[in-house]
Amino acid sequence: HHPGNRKSLRRLCRNQCQRSVQQESIGAGAFDFCIWLNSISIDWDSPLAINEGLFSSCHYRATLYVPKGAKAAYNADPVWQKFGNIVEGVMPQTITFLGIKYILTSPTTVSVGYNPNIKGDVVIPNNVTDAETTYSVTGIHYKAFCYNIYLTSLVIPKSVTSIGEGALVSCIGLNFLTLNWDTPLNINANVFENEFEKVPIASIYLYVPKGKLSLY
Repeated sequence: HHPGNRKSLRRLCRNQCQRSVQQESIGAGAFDFCIWLNSISIDWDSPLAINEGLFSSCHYRATLYVPKGAKAAYNADPVWQKFGNIVEGVMPQTITFLGIKYILTSPTTVSVGYNPNIKGDVVIPNNVTDAETTYSVTGIHYKAFCYNIYLTSLVIPKSVTSIGEGALVSCIGLNFLTLNWDTPLNINANVFENEFEKVPIASIYLYVPKGKLSLY
C-alpha cells in the first residue's frame, strides 16, 4: 500500500465498521490497520463464510452486533465465535462529552464507551449533556479502557452501577483509582484481567469515601 493510503485506512477503521446484508463477500486485508476497531454491526441472519485470517486477535476484542435471533448461529460458527462479545440488536448511538465517549443505553442513561486513547487523569461525571439532553452515567462498558496505556488516574462516580468485562484490562499506566460508592460495587475480577493480561492492582492507589475503608 502507498503510505498515504495507510493513513486513510487508519482513519476509516478507527472506531466502527458496518457491513450491510447485500455484502456477499469480504476481501483479504479488508481490516488491515484497523487496530482500534471496537464494534462491528452486521445484518446477515446466517453467518457469512469468511477466511479465518480476515480478522486478527485485536479485532476479536470488538463487540459484534448481529440480528435478533442470530446469536446462537454466530456462536456456533468456527470464525465468528471468536468474538468475545456477541450482542443481538442494533449498534447503539454514541456521544462525546468533554473528550470521553459514551454509549446511549436508554433515553436517559449512558455508559462510558470505548476510550483506548484518552490520556492522563480522567474524571467520569455523574451526568453528561448532548444536544440539551442530560443523561445519567450508569455504567462503564465492556472493555471501555482496555489496552489504554495512557490512562494514569480514573475517578468513578456514584451513579455508575455496573462495570463491564475487561473495562480496565492492560491499563498499565493506571496509578490512582477513586471510587465514590459508600458500599463497594460488586464487580468481577475480569474487569481488570483476562486469561492473557491484567492490571497490576497491588500497585494502584485506591481512594474511597471517608469512613468506608473497612468495607473495601
